[in-house]
Amino acid sequence: MAVLKSNETTSMKLQYITDNTDGKETYSTVTVSGISKAVSDADFAELAEGMASLQKFTLRNMTRLDSAKIVEE
Repeated sequence: MAVLKSNETTSMKLQYITDNTDGKETYSTVTVSGISKAVSDADFAELAEGMASLQKFTLRNMTRLDSAKIVEE
C-alpha cells in the first residue's frame, strides 16, 4: 500500500517581545498561513523580517511550520 502526502501547507509563526518588566519578557505570537511550500528558507526569513519591520514590537523568533496529512492509497 502506497503512502502519500495530502493537504500540504506552510505557515509562519512570528514571536514578538511585547513587554520587558524587571528583566522578564512578555511575548505575543502571530501566525500567518497560506504561504507557498515552495518558498525557500532564505525567502521565508526575508518575508518574516519584512513583516516584523511593520510592527512596533521586536521580533524574537520566527518559525516555519510545514505540515501534511499522510494518507494510505
